Amino acid sequence: MSHFKWSARILASLLVATVLLSGLAACGPTPTPVPPTAMPAAKPTTPPPTATPAPAGPVVIRVSSWSNSTEELGIYQQIAQAFYQKYPNIVVKIESIPDYNTKLLTLIAGGQAPDVMLIGPEWFQDYAKRDAFRPLDDFIARDKFDASDIAPGLLNMGKYGGKQYGLNKDYTTLVIYYNKKLFDAAGLPYPSDGWTWDTFKSYACKLTKKEGGKITQWGYGADVTWWGMWMPFAYLNGGKFWSSETLGTINFGPDTKATLTDAKTAEGIQKYADLALKDGCAVLRPGAEGAGGLFKSGKLAMALWGRWMTREMRNTPGLDWDVAPLPAGAQKANMILSALWTISKNSQHPEEAWKFIQFFLSPEAQKINAANGQAIPALTSLARSEFFLTPGQAPAHSEVYLDVVKDSYLMPVVPNFREIDATWGPAIDEILAGKKTAAQAFVAINDKITTILHQK
Repeated sequence: MSHFKWSARILASLLVATVLLSGLAACGPTPTPVPPTAMPAAKPTTPPPTATPAPAGPVVIRVSSWSNSTEELGIYQQIAQAFYQKYPNIVVKIESIPDYNTKLLTLIAGGQAPDVMLIGPEWFQDYAKRDAFRPLDDFIARDKFDASDIAPGLLNMGKYGGKQYGLNKDYTTLVIYYNKKLFDAAGLPYPSDGWTWDTFKSYACKLTKKEGGKITQWGYGADVTWWGMWMPFAYLNGGKFWSSETLGTINFGPDTKATLTDAKTAEGIQKYADLALKDGCAVLRPGAEGAGGLFKSGKLAMALWGRWMTREMRNTPGLDWDVAPLPAGAQKANMILSALWTISKNSQHPEEAWKFIQFFLSPEAQKINAANGQAIPALTSLARSEFFLTPGQAPAHSEVYLDVVKDSYLMPVVPNFREIDATWGPAIDEILAGKKTAAQAFVAINDKITTILHQK
């Protein structure tokens, strides 16, 4: 066996190594992949984990992410450094992969998958049915990892066929970010718990300004290029997307059907689109500058995001902002979004990969993650900690992210989501362009989505 001398310089460089392959958007959902190449044939059942002898030199494990944000990757590097202090025989290499799902499926098919893969729950079942992951159940049982500290609705996102394949990195709900200075200038009270859709609409219109026939300030804006920016408005109107879903769970089963044609679902999406189409008080596809650019420059009074925008807003000089719950329509409602850590089935270092996931969910790593403006700690015991609520830092009302969990539906953790997203995406385009009403667009695709749900 060869023996290597690992210099401090080499270890340090590997520890923080980040492969930046492209300018993939740092926030929001994982991107829509094209159909993957054929996957390799399923291998025999993965054996349970057993302790392995320590290697002669440090083991390098690859950890993938879709982010290309320098700040976010820097947070991962901080956690990797803390991990190395505890496990000096394991070096973590963070890889930022562009066109994430397409490239990751290609790497998996070619036997070159990262050891630890960050997976969007909406894509999780597409990967799981291709036998891409190693089960975590034996690791969890052997090390007595307290998975019960993760809320059941979150934990179920990473289950497939009765086995646990993914654990939540963190999670977020959606809130209204608002510019306090623009509210003050308009003489409007700040939004708070209990405000309604009608108040929200009134504020959006009062905060929209025109000069010479051109809008110079928008009352409300969002980057409606993915499902998280439009689905909540159906829930707020009392609608839903799956016949079996209730708060906190989808309960997917053989009888589950798509319910986009439900009158409340279509009406909620239509009211949202009409903020722009009829009322002229919202910009739902602001182009290259994006809602973030408009908000930071003082040209947008209210915007829809999860906690992922906290870090960026904190770092914007002179910006005075806070957050509020989504405005209640027929009911209070929200959505829970998350991301899952998984281990590649073909990883040569499953023990080390598990140690990293376990460490990421420790108080030490979750503190680093949350205190730097990332999402809500996945562990219930840590969610209302000071390192998440960050007293003295914006937003002043960080508890809003947590207070709305009780009113939240799950993100679309359903089978065959790639095809579903490719089906309802064009329908949303037609609605936002005013080419079809929501009722017209949804009736054309509802049965197709039900069929897709149950494809094997």
